[in-house]
Amino acid sequence: MFLIISVLSQKRRIGQREIWRRNRKMVIQLISISIIYMIIWIPNVVCHVIPLIVSSRLPYETATDILHYVQYIPTLLRPFMSLIGLPEIRESLKRTFMRLNHVQPLT
Repeated sequence: MFLIISVLSQKRRIGQREIWRRNRKMVIQLISISIIYMIIWIPNVVCHVIPLIVSSRLPYETATDILHYVQYIPTLLRPFMSLIGLPEIRESLKRTFMRLNHVQPLT
């Protein structure tokens, strides 16, 4: 998150539109990957903090049994997030989804 904030503050300072047009895709990919990691790690962190506050062992056992394997999901999703950044793939996805929304008149 600090990297994203740093990049956005630098954008305001410099104000070079052409450079930021080229880097916009990279920033979008960075934000999407960061969000995926935060979504995956927050439940694991919460389940490890709860036993420190409450003397129950159930949240810790749940974290070690179930949430331990959820950590591998970002690794599996990362290539797809990078592929979405490619213009050819993005156009192909747009054509696929736009084709599904066409309404034809009845004759």
